[in-house]
Amino acid sequence: TLERALADVRRGEVTSAFIAAPDRPSREPTRCRDGQEYGIGLLAYIPATAEGHTYRGAYPMQDPTDPEERVWLCLHATNRFHACTTHLASQNSPVAQAQCRHLLTVTIPGLQTRHGYDPTVVAGDFNLRYGAAPDLRPCVPDDWFRLGDGGLQHILATDDFTVRFTRWIDMRKTTDHPGLFVTFE
Repeated sequence: TLERALADVRRGEVTSAFIAAPDRPSREPTRCRDGQEYGIGLLAYIPATAEGHTYRGAYPMQDPTDPEERVWLCLHATNRFHACTTHLASQNSPVAQAQCRHLLTVTIPGLQTRHGYDPTVVAGDFNLRYGAAPDLRPCVPDDWFRLGDGGLQHILATDDFTVRFTRWIDMRKTTDHPGLFVTFE
């Protein structure tokens, strides 16, 4: 529904991607209460002059006490940008920090090496705080900046982006975080 609404505004140049979080015991996708797959999704405006590609995967390190395996998802608009999202381990901060480091020092640099460097933005529920335990800072590269919701959600981006607009959105208790809307240039 959201993809269609954005496509109407952006004349059909919106793309989406989704990856279900695997459920370790069943090896099936984790399910929501209504039976739909639970995971992470990403919507991006990709200019008609760019080619879009999707990349996804599970982290090699997982919280052994959590049946939900954590994943990452990236869209690459060739010669424009990489946009990624994730939901890191929620009950084990050393695992969340290891997943964050893996995403920002192995996964994304690997995508940039294989498919070309483009400015990169990563948004998600990192389950790490900025400046407080457990701290997000050890996994953020020096040449990246961070925006956050004051809690566990963060938007990280390479310094070749400029933030044009930021707004927090009340999700009316449909989730445990506010929405965070950011426009980059």
